[in-house]
Amino acid sequence: MNKKNKLVSIVTPSYNSEAYIIDTINSVQNQTYVNWEMIIVDDCSTDNSYAIATKYAEGDMRIKVFKTSKNGGTAIARNLGIKKAKGKYLVFLDSDDMLDNNFIEKQILFFEQRSCVIATAGYRRKASNTCTNFIPPEVTTLKSILKGNPVSCLSTMIDLEKVGKHYFDPELIKVEDFFYWITLLKLGYGPIYGNSDVLATYRILDSSKSRNKFKLIKWMLKVYKKSGLNIFSRYYHLVRWAFYGLNKYKNVR
Repeated sequence: MNKKNKLVSIVTPSYNSEAYIIDTINSVQNQTYVNWEMIIVDDCSTDNSYAIATKYAEGDMRIKVFKTSKNGGTAIARNLGIKKAKGKYLVFLDSDDMLDNNFIEKQILFFEQRSCVIATAGYRRKASNTCTNFIPPEVTTLKSILKGNPVSCLSTMIDLEKVGKHYFDPELIKVEDFFYWITLLKLGYGPIYGNSDVLATYRILDSSKSRNKFKLIKWMLKVYKKSGLNIFSRYYHLVRWAFYGLNKYKNVR
């Protein structure tokens, strides 16, 4: 079996996402690359999210739905999805975001061209009043990511056969993805290559965890501490991260 026939596992944590999850599922079903599995992990939603996902799973065997035993947050839901994943490649897709129909096809081609183990693509940021593109840098290293995270779960693909299964830190309620990429880079699975093609849509909601940067400060300091930085380096990189974030989202409204 060549790379073009390899299974791609798409892990989607879901919590009270009934307003968006149909668009998310449809974006996977519309992929030009058809050998995928979508693993939806419902984190004890109180709306109809689980029922909607289950209905889609009944009509498409590639969609698999699981439920956490109790509401535990995005990291725990993603971890369950990682455990269930059987693919060569791993993608994370939140339940309010969407992949372009050629996302998998384009990313696998990029893997073949660059011989990388982790690659992140460009994406559009759909906010209340704007829709702007974000293009990742050509390479992201451990040194550069500490200054600001350009790697989105939404548009990133991992070669599980080469990287293996690694899990999110359940103690991190926010910025758990940032620490996940730091961990993989510290383990030597880098650099993370950037694909300049815009291949996904990230919905920026008022309720998004990353919307208010001030509320993230304590979590960022925890991430830097878990990453082994001394106290001086933590605050130095925190300032760099703040400026990076202001510049990254300056045109997003």
